[in-house]
Amino acid sequence: MLHAGSILAVILGTNKWMQQQMEIASHWGVYTYNKELRDLVAVGAACGVTTAFKAPVGGVLFSMEMSTRWSKELTWRAFLACSITVMVVRLLNLMCVQHNMCTKLQWGSLIWFQMTLPTPYQQVWAVVILAGITGFLGSLYTSFNTWVCLVRKKWAKFMWAKIAEVCAISIFTSMCWYIMPLAGTCKPCDTKDVDHCIAGNVKFLTFAGFDCKDTNHYNDMAVLVFNPQGFLIQALFQADVGTFSFGSMALYAFMYWMLAAITYGAFIPSGLFTPSLIFGGLIGRMFAELMVAMHLIKDANVGMFALLGAAGFLGGLMRMSAAMALILMEMTQAPAQLPFLM
Repeated sequence: MLHAGSILAVILGTNKWMQQQMEIASHWGVYTYNKELRDLVAVGAACGVTTAFKAPVGGVLFSMEMSTRWSKELTWRAFLACSITVMVVRLLNLMCVQHNMCTKLQWGSLIWFQMTLPTPYQQVWAVVILAGITGFLGSLYTSFNTWVCLVRKKWAKFMWAKIAEVCAISIFTSMCWYIMPLAGTCKPCDTKDVDHCIAGNVKFLTFAGFDCKDTNHYNDMAVLVFNPQGFLIQALFQADVGTFSFGSMALYAFMYWMLAAITYGAFIPSGLFTPSLIFGGLIGRMFAELMVAMHLIKDANVGMFALLGAAGFLGGLMRMSAAMALILMEMTQAPAQLPFLM
């Protein structure tokens, strides 16, 4: 959505009617075309983040921290555009729910996502340790990806090499994702629902019976590998303790980190925000379940540490702590977590 908003801003800013309006306005000494086009891109990026995560304030801060030039006027324009965007999104959601047309769209979508999390201030020490771990892994990701991009420059001038690299990455990723569920752990289902056999508020596809001798079991690695990203984020943030085995989460996190670092920068559209939420959520969840096994934290706090792990990894990766904290707070509708996220 970030790229879509920026592209839409460029399309609107480069059409003839918009150019004529800017040329007319330039006689007043207020507008210059190149500057206004860059401002439109910044506003479009902010609106894209707002649409994806229902985060108008976080979208403005994200665009502000990403831009090389910012002004007071641009702040108000971006905030006005993001406010209108989130109002339109919420209105469409309301109309969609009232007419019962969004049953399938709601599954895995972060637009409807919200959480209720505890605020255990006595466990700040664990939050600090988790932030250090995830921040280091985020910085390590940046360093490794930079090295991969430097190596990639050797053949980046050849079009056939770019296409071959994308094909190789696609084939290797597909092979890994096909083989990895075979290493998963089969866990008993709570219900007889084949698609969603785990009871609770969180809904994600469980693939009951996949590579399990008993059909009343689900493969936790298949849940991690085959679910869409929106499903997976909600599962990591909301699922109960023991839903995923530690070994499955560790293997998936390592492969996801490695493949994401190699893929980003290749001749293919790819992003960092959602993969960072997934990897950070995995690290936070593994850390929390380890603390639960040691009787240092309560079971109810696992989802909170998964969210904080995602925030820590994003902070180490993008160095945009204020924007990331507000986006995650607005996405989950959990304002009490803002002190921990910061």
